[in-house]
Amino acid sequence: RSFFRAVLEFIALMFLLDRGAVVYKSIPRLVSLLIGYSGIGRNHILFIDRLKQYSEFLYYSFFSPCAGFHSHAGLNMEEFNSWQLYRIESINYTGLAILALALFSAFINRKSKICRVSFMWVILSFIVLCAIGWGTAENGLILYSLYFSWAFYILIFMLVLKAEELSGTKFLAPLLVVAALCVFVRVSFPAINELVDFAVKYYPCSW
Repeated sequence: RSFFRAVLEFIALMFLLDRGAVVYKSIPRLVSLLIGYSGIGRNHILFIDRLKQYSEFLYYSFFSPCAGFHSHAGLNMEEFNSWQLYRIESINYTGLAILALALFSAFINRKSKICRVSFMWVILSFIVLCAIGWGTAENGLILYSLYFSWAFYILIFMLVLKAEELSGTKFLAPLLVVAALCVFVRVSFPAINELVDFAVKYYPCSW
């Protein structure tokens, strides 16, 4: 309720400052962007396909994305090499498990303000990236991990702290940190190394 009140107050202030044109001129632009870049506009994408991309986005937020070398013809029919995400063909159940754990954490930690904020951000990510499908037309949801992944990190970590509290132990949080480091060394670091090798080979710096 306070959020919507703040939005209305902002709009009213814009009109009082004679900046109403900024508000109503931005609406057609927002509609145009929605049509062009979402999965419900002219690039209509079925909900199940948006869900596949969203589940993969959740996985990418914790692990290295499935990407690799692509070679195709450029504008002048010359060979063009790029590093791209692979086409998503199925639902990533690890990603859905991450979502389930985050929602469960939000429920059992509902008295925590940071968990409530994180929960709202998780819901916003689902609405924007899955329900509306923003970015799904380009298969580029990995770009939005910078905006939404922190909420999942907090909820998963708070779930571990709650498990420690209920079990009376103190080793689960350090164990989670060690596991995260192991995943980075075993999975993410080799993927970063492959990307760097590709960049050095095909797009070296010229001095």
